[in-house]
Amino acid sequence: MTLPLCTELIDQRVLIREREIHSALPFMIDTAHQLVEGVSAMAIAAGLKARHSSRGTAIVIVSCGANISSATLAAAIASALAS
Repeated sequence: MTLPLCTELIDQRVLIREREIHSALPFMIDTAHQLVEGVSAMAIAAGLKARHSSRGTAIVIVSCGANISSATLAAAIASALAS
C-alpha cells in the first residue's frame, strides 16, 4: 500500500498506547478466536479506541498474520491482564 493511496483512503488516525496493543491480543483470542500478530493488534487497538468516537460509522480493520512468538504473546497477555 502506497502513501498516496493511504492518504486518499484513511479518514482518521488514532494514537494508541502499548497497553492497548497488548489488550487487543486477548480481545481477538477471546472474541474472534483468532491469533494476530503485533501489527494487526495495533490496528485492532486503534479500532477499539475509535469506536467510541465513531458511533454510526463503519470501521474497517485489515487483520492478517499470526507471526508472534509464544514468549511475546505471553508477555502481552500478562501485561493486558495486569492493567
